Amino acid sequence: MAVFELTDWDVRLQDRFYNDGWLISPELHRVLSPFFYRGFKIFTATVGAFCLICFMLSFKKEKLKAYRFAFLMLLLSIIFVPAIVAGAKQVTNQYCPKHIVRYGGVVPHVGVFESYPADFIQVKKGKCFPAGHATSGFAFMGLFFCFATRRKRLAGLAFGIFAGWMTGTYQMLRGEHFLSHTLVSMIASWIVISAIYCLLKRFCTDPANPMRADNS
Repeated sequence: MAVFELTDWDVRLQDRFYNDGWLISPELHRVLSPFFYRGFKIFTATVGAFCLICFMLSFKKEKLKAYRFAFLMLLLSIIFVPAIVAGAKQVTNQYCPKHIVRYGGVVPHVGVFESYPADFIQVKKGKCFPAGHATSGFAFMGLFFCFATRRKRLAGLAFGIFAGWMTGTYQMLRGEHFLSHTLVSMIASWIVISAIYCLLKRFCTDPANPMRADNS
């Protein structure tokens, strides 16, 4: 947060995505949305529903019992990461790049800890920080706690980071978010995921917890 508040890195990077219009225009977004926007939201919701069903069936199906903790861990990550991290944008009062004057909008660009100019009449609060759509990808960092071996855990973490930055970068190219929005979203998502695991570890004695297994 301090780096982006004290430097102009956000704007300098965002300038590369704008030239009298964003690299991903509204027309192009309609074409790509089934893959990078609406489609990825459906994918995340589908995985969440799958985890919920498998978690419930694990109490009846012996074959699924060994994966009960993993199903619950990923399910809670998919639910609470977007709810908490993306939900924070309701109170931060920050606008998207496309809203600010520099990129053809009507609102001034101010930092998270700065005040808006006294003569600025705010008709509607900004709801763009931290990045919301990227949390549907960063939620998959919860896969780190779903596997027994170090290699699989790192692969799961890498998938979550990749998915989050894929969706986050897509939004940046549309003028929906600055780099700092996505980076803070990633860090906050990891904090939420770690908290979920710590709570499960404390209150859930399920022997299927993969982190109890060999850490090789």
